[in-house]
Amino acid sequence: MQPTRFSTFDGGTIDVEYIGNWVDLHLRAPNGRTVATVEMSVDDANDLIKQLEGVTEDEAEERYQDGYSDGRADA
Repeated sequence: MQPTRFSTFDGGTIDVEYIGNWVDLHLRAPNGRTVATVEMSVDDANDLIKQLEGVTEDEAEERYQDGYSDGRADA
């Protein structure tokens, strides 16, 4: 199965690769450099994707510019 790719508002990508009951999320910067690889269960990954799909690109960019992380302002 080919990884599913999401694009971020700044040109980065998130590749979602399903491996059995686990998922690898590969987060890449706009220049293609891997920033992080996260392993999580399929259920957790699906919940995360559903949450992310509920946010428009404009909302995500606005939150980023306002210093928000996971819906909360960093102290």
